[in-house]
Formats: sequence, C-alpha cells, structure tokens
Amino acid sequence: MMEPGKHRACGMKTARLPIGSKMNTLFSLEGKSALVTGAGRGMGQAIAIAFAQAGADVAIASRTESELTNTAEAIMKSGTPGKRVVSIPTDLSEPGSTAALVETVISKLKNLDILVTLVRDDCAQTCAGDRRRRLESSH
Repeated sequence: MMEPGKHRACGMKTARLPIGSKMNTLFSLEGKSALVTGAGRGMGQAIAIAFAQAGADVAIASRTESELTNTAEAIMKSGTPGKRVVSIPTDLSEPGSTAALVETVISKLKNLDILVTLVRDDCAQTCAGDRRRRLESSH
C-alpha cells in the first residue's frame, strides 16, 4: 500500500512505495549509481530520493550545501538502509566544474550509470561548452 505525503520543498502530493514492493522490484536500480544535479530541492530532490528508494547509490549536487544536507537526510530517512549518498556542493556555471563533478562521483561511487541534470539555462550552456571542449581535445 502506498504511503501518501507532501513533498517538503514544493508541497506536491507524493506517494512512497514500501521497500520490497512489486513496483520496486519492477523498477529496481539495485547496483546502479546515479548523479542528480539540482538535487537540493524540488524535482531534483524528489528524483534523488526515488532513485535511492529504487536501490541506487546516489550522488547529489547543488550550489547550496545546506539544501544538500536536507536532501541527504531525506534520503536516509526514506527507508534505504545501506545505500550510499554522496553530497557534492558544486557550482556548474564555473568552467571545468562538470568534469570535476563527474570525476568526484566516480572516485566516490566507483562508477556512474545514471545522470540527471537539472540546472539553469546558463549553467547548461557552460556544461555543454565543457563537454564540447573535452570531446574536441580528445580527437
């Protein structure tokens, strides 16, 4: 049975499936590692919690460390014992920050299977520029 609630940041109605339910088995992320940027609040926070509930180890990134702390606590309280949560305060508008973030995630979680980027438009352009420069320099 679902446990209804409200998301703390936005007040949106949420439903949490109990660990071990048939739905969690169908959508298992057991053994996977995920990085969610913009995970300090709102949709990013909800996605990070859902991934952890589905069994993934989760790296969360945002500019605001206190929001990351709140997200990490929410993940740990959501019934995901033994799952790793790594908080990485990061400003993705800074050049080179994207590569540094991914390197940090891989060093802490050993791999990266899932990437969710929820960033402002100007950050997305910087990230795309970083990615393009890395690709050009590798050829």
